[in-house]
Amino acid sequence: MGRSSVYNRLKLGNVEYLRSLGYTGGWGHFHIPDNLFDDMRDFLREIKHPYADLNRFGEGPNWRLRTARAALDAMGFRADLLKHGIQREVFMCELASNATKILKTGKGRPDISSLLSVEEVSELALQRWIIPRAARMPEYKAWQAEQTINFLGKKIDRVHQKIRKV
Repeated sequence: MGRSSVYNRLKLGNVEYLRSLGYTGGWGHFHIPDNLFDDMRDFLREIKHPYADLNRFGEGPNWRLRTARAALDAMGFRADLLKHGIQREVFMCELASNATKILKTGKGRPDISSLLSVEEVSELALQRWIIPRAARMPEYKAWQAEQTINFLGKKIDRVHQKIRKV
């Protein structure tokens, strides 16, 4: 939300991978709780509006936002109730040196000749993040391989449990 404290600092070596394009207008649906959204969907079903259940991939961007807007419009409310005013910074990642030209014209093939190799990125990441953190947090030296495997296994189990709930 607002200005990014991560994306605007993401760089390796002298390469900044993300460029700020500006900020959104502060529209969205995060301030509409799930139970109210469910009521909106029920209302749209009653009036036989297609957005009530039109939530499959490929049926347009941000179904939840479109659904909330359709329900508000159908009830006679102004859609600007969806303007929460909290802006988000938007970034562009130009991995191809000619990305902007391609996006503007719709023509051309991406030029990725300037991309670093996996080995180069790995070395830069080691120098920028891993080695300094290891110096600040030497307790990693006491880790045992099976502790790490158990830790990762627990994390994976939690992810699987969340997926099953969806």
